[in-house]
Amino acid sequence: MVNGKTAPGKINAEFRMFRSTLIMYSVLWLFCAGILFLLFRIHHKSFLFLYDGLYQHFISFNYLCDYLKSLFVDHHIKGLYNYTLGQGMDIFTALNSYDFTDPVSAVSAAFVFLNRIQRYTLMIFIKLYLVGFSFCVYCRSAGYRNRTAVLIGAIAYTFSGATLFSFARHPNYINWAYFLPFLLAGVETYWHRGKYAPLLIAVVLNIVTSYYTFYINAILTGIYVIVHALYSESGDLKRAFRQVMQIVMIFLVGILLSSVVMLPTIHAFLNNYRTSTVAGYLSSLWHYEKKFYLKVFSTLFVPFPFVDFIQSESKLYYTRISMNTLMFIPFLFAFTKKNRNAALKSLIAITCLMMSVPAAGRLMNGFGYASNRWTFVLVFYTSAVLVEMYDTLKTLDPGEKKMLSAGIIVYVVLCLLCQVYVTYLLAFIGLAMIVFTVGVYLLTVQYRNDLFDHAMVALVLIGAVYQTVFVFSPYGGNYLFYFQDEALVEQSLNDYSSRAALNADDGFYRVEMEENRTNVDGYLGINGTRLWWSVIPSSMTEYYMDLALDTVRFNCDIYGLDTRTGLLELAGVRYYTRPAAEEGIIPYGYDETASTDPKYQVFENKYSLPVGYTYSGYISEEEYEQLNGIEKEQALLQAAVLEEKNLPLPEAVIEQPMEQLTFEPVSFDHAEWSGNELISSVQGGQITLAVDVPENCELYLYLKNIHLQGESTNVKISAGRSMDELLLTEKTALITTEAFYWPVIRDDAAFNLGYGHDGLNTITLTISEEARFSIDDIEIYAVPMSSYEKYVGKLGEYVLEDIAVGEDQISGQIFVSEPRILQFAIPYSIGWKAYVDGTETEVLRSGGMYMAVLLDAGKHSVELRYAMPYLKTGFVISLAVLLYLAGSAFMKKKGRKS
Repeated sequence: MVNGKTAPGKINAEFRMFRSTLIMYSVLWLFCAGILFLLFRIHHKSFLFLYDGLYQHFISFNYLCDYLKSLFVDHHIKGLYNYTLGQGMDIFTALNSYDFTDPVSAVSAAFVFLNRIQRYTLMIFIKLYLVGFSFCVYCRSAGYRNRTAVLIGAIAYTFSGATLFSFARHPNYINWAYFLPFLLAGVETYWHRGKYAPLLIAVVLNIVTSYYTFYINAILTGIYVIVHALYSESGDLKRAFRQVMQIVMIFLVGILLSSVVMLPTIHAFLNNYRTSTVAGYLSSLWHYEKKFYLKVFSTLFVPFPFVDFIQSESKLYYTRISMNTLMFIPFLFAFTKKNRNAALKSLIAITCLMMSVPAAGRLMNGFGYASNRWTFVLVFYTSAVLVEMYDTLKTLDPGEKKMLSAGIIVYVVLCLLCQVYVTYLLAFIGLAMIVFTVGVYLLTVQYRNDLFDHAMVALVLIGAVYQTVFVFSPYGGNYLFYFQDEALVEQSLNDYSSRAALNADDGFYRVEMEENRTNVDGYLGINGTRLWWSVIPSSMTEYYMDLALDTVRFNCDIYGLDTRTGLLELAGVRYYTRPAAEEGIIPYGYDETASTDPKYQVFENKYSLPVGYTYSGYISEEEYEQLNGIEKEQALLQAAVLEEKNLPLPEAVIEQPMEQLTFEPVSFDHAEWSGNELISSVQGGQITLAVDVPENCELYLYLKNIHLQGESTNVKISAGRSMDELLLTEKTALITTEAFYWPVIRDDAAFNLGYGHDGLNTITLTISEEARFSIDDIEIYAVPMSSYEKYVGKLGEYVLEDIAVGEDQISGQIFVSEPRILQFAIPYSIGWKAYVDGTETEVLRSGGMYMAVLLDAGKHSVELRYAMPYLKTGFVISLAVLLYLAGSAFMKKKGRKS
């Protein structure tokens, strides 16, 4: 030490050692990653997981590529508000949890000589590399100097089951596996060297990458800091408290410095529908089912067959660990060697305890459903234990050898008793790997200690390769089955009818397509009505739910507007598309028009409204909430639905033109409906109803106040409409309980069974599995299309004209002969501001989801401008903190010179 600093020569030596460790790690990583890559190529698989990877993560990555291309190639800054996300959302906040702001994603997207699928693949492999790289950085900061030990720990951590499960399935979930070591490295650097910059930078980068990743890692870092502070100065609680508070202050500064990203994304998260629902395992906050513990225990050191684990995913709560088989040795010794590894042993124990308790799973999942996707940390701590006690593993006394042998026998026997595998063959292969690993280890220690390092490296490599091959190979866990075939990727993303309506005209319009696949509209550049993202504005989801739409698949996945003519009108839908080979009922008022592709049919709405249309009156939200889902649609066609009262406009009197039809049950096939119960005694139980349908009507089946009872968490109910034994259309709704992962707690379910085909029809209800429901009634409605034409005609009397849609801006001209409410077919957000004739005007939430402004009689120019909520506030805070830090650093440097 020189003047309290490490000598330059020692710093250089440490750096050379660290560099050589990284080189060795890179070589071994390339070997293991190469085998992984070849597995996919040999079996002609892409790295796009079905369906999250393909339809969420890759599409988000594609949005990012579009934005970067616009900025750096086209020299044009795209707006933040994007109409291809559902009916419109802020792309920055909606896709933050899908790596849209991830620097690794941005770097990968910059490799423009690769196609986008190749860039996406590069992105997930860079992240896989960073897992072990960050482990090496942590070990250096924590003072671990044994290169072989660090190398082994890095490979074991990188190619564990926890990492292999997530890295391509959910690339955002692997972020925390490398950010946690970076954060802990920053903590160790601050404790050992008094430098706060590495930790501050890690905090900022973690927040910018994903606030959810940071949330989990902040909790894990807090536990690490508290445990290490307590063990570092035994008995000195004041010093421990001071150390903890110092780290907390650095985190707070990092959060404030990241406010420009943090505030907008947190605002979006808190206004998300899923934050208000309790979901997942509800039986207890303090324990899972017995089978959960048996499965997790028996696969701690054994690669699990993914087919079994995915099929029973709701019972596993994302708990995939499967450490490298070599990790059995340090894991066992950590708890048998006294007076060593006290802090790490405590962290392992705390992690195991949290993993076993549903309350902790909810906490770590943002108080949503219980999920243990964060248990990668158990692999990290066990790998750190290996590094810390590596030298002591070279010499074992006879008692320790006996203990290790007995431990492996006990573990193998218990795993066999658990019986959690698809076949006993897979169980024996996995357990044989542990026996082989421990056997080679004991023989090396006993007879060839001089080859110990080489043997350990070989064992961890064998374990990593075995883990990789077993997990993905069709002859093992067959995880490859769940990834899209290379030859089908383009078809999966492009073969949809909505693209036939792309650029059908120059105005603003939306498209409803027949096929059930969300998010592809965004990939194709179509303004659609479907969405499947984790963060959806609550008002948007509630709108779909209030209208009893059967298209609400999960609380985060919505299959459009069910071709309900009134709702399509209000959303500005101008085109309906479907495959040309498809048969069935098209929405009323849609006539076939030219298609850009003969494989698809395009139908244009002859009654379509522009993005801005007007009401002459309004009703209150309180009155609106008293109606059922069909009645609400009729109300929305006649009046603006506003929270405000006593406006200078007349309150509307709502007509309800639909007719409730009488019907007769025709047959009951292993199903019954009696009183307030609907029961299916088998999978596929059916009830058939006969009904006489009037002319010129849209037909609805309505399940009133239906709720799933018993142990089932989700059941599908389908409604098929037939005439003369010909199936005209079939619709499906998912009925769930709160115990489902992504619950849809609906009161009613409405099935739009289409327009026309008057006369005697049959409607068949099919229940997907044995189930019991409570239900108030089954109703059938006929909505006359003559009333629809009348209401749409009134909405179209005064509309927005000369519409210009720019980046985060919409403008147009309108004339009204009397005071009116101008509603925009754009979801409400506090980020929008409205200007009428250049004067800012209050933006009202109208119709549950859309925006509106009040207009006086006369001609007006109207403009909407969007700015991300809390972006300016966050920028000011971030800039102020940055200037403060820069000023403090400057003054400190100036003080040292003087």
